[in-house]
Amino acid sequence: MQSSIEILSHMTSVPDSDDASDRSDDAREIGHTPRPVTVFLSSVRWGYLWQRHHSLAAAAATSADVVFVESQPRRLRQLVLTPLSRLRGQRQHAVPSSVPRGVRLVAPSPLAVLFPRAWARVLAERILARSGGRPVDVVVYVPSTAYLEVARRLAERGARVVYDAVVSWAEAPRSFHPPKAVLSAEGAMPAHWRVVSDNPVVADGLSRRLGRPVAVVPPAVDDPFLAHDWTPLAQREEVIGWFGALHREVDVDLLCAAARAGLRVETVGPVEDPAVGRQLADAGVTLLPAVSIEDLPRRISHWRVALLAYRGPRVGSITPAKLLNALAGFRVAVRGIPVSEQLADRVVRLPEDDALAVATLRVLVSSPDEVDPLPYDEHSWSTRLRAITGRCA
Repeated sequence: MQSSIEILSHMTSVPDSDDASDRSDDAREIGHTPRPVTVFLSSVRWGYLWQRHHSLAAAAATSADVVFVESQPRRLRQLVLTPLSRLRGQRQHAVPSSVPRGVRLVAPSPLAVLFPRAWARVLAERILARSGGRPVDVVVYVPSTAYLEVARRLAERGARVVYDAVVSWAEAPRSFHPPKAVLSAEGAMPAHWRVVSDNPVVADGLSRRLGRPVAVVPPAVDDPFLAHDWTPLAQREEVIGWFGALHREVDVDLLCAAARAGLRVETVGPVEDPAVGRQLADAGVTLLPAVSIEDLPRRISHWRVALLAYRGPRVGSITPAKLLNALAGFRVAVRGIPVSEQLADRVVRLPEDDALAVATLRVLVSSPDEVDPLPYDEHSWSTRLRAITGRCA
């Protein structure tokens, strides 16, 4: 019978994909600067909806070899609840996007929660072996025991570590399976680790608790949205749309109010909460299935307005990764999310009153102005990656 560590070693292998290792070896042999290694300790799986984690990994893969560690279980209950939810089929699933060349995936393992430090040791050793002495950057998304141990071990060997706080884990809903003692874990991170966030509210709270600056690094535009040949707004249909997962933190009441008022409302994305799906359908909202990030611009190109509206206790601490994608192709109406001063004149902030918000949407969708192009150099994921890691090249 195999020992736990032997099984662990087998399950945490970093699979070979493409020919990234060959390219790195060739670079050393011909005297070129070797490609660095960027490790993403992610809070989502690659097959989930396209998020900031995916965008940064794809950007990193253009100049580095990427190890994308898919979301690992953080609580024992996940080992039971996750398989049960799949068996029940209560949630619609996203459509996975292709894995870019140069990106290796590390699949979830129950050993990350059962034996987190042993799992971390094996994974860190494998990453170091594959790096061959090349520079290593680590981007941490969850302050879990397993992830922090991986980051610590890599940092001891010279890796640069950054904590990208896109979720306020102390306020995260139970369905996110936040790690235990998350505030203590964040507070114990070494002072030389960088800390950033995509959200000014989260950044301010972290800065006060940790006693150090926390930079805000906002979302960027994904290449499929940038490359799409957008039809002029005046030639599109009078549709208000939501793209992304549908769950309880979406401002469903506003979507329903707009549909009941006679506006045409569509959504594209998985329904993660069946009750939310029923509420939207009953109100006359058209629910369309998820598509990949590559196909999404084409699927929603007939819309005039993209609506990004959120509700619940985390309002203000959510910065949707899709914000800049929406701005690339639509008039954008927002409620419940912060928008930087730099982008404030590109969005329409909706009133809190649903009736007034619907009236604003009616005017917006019936008499649209054209969208000013976003300056790509300022809003590319490569630019954001440099801001997060601090690496200039």
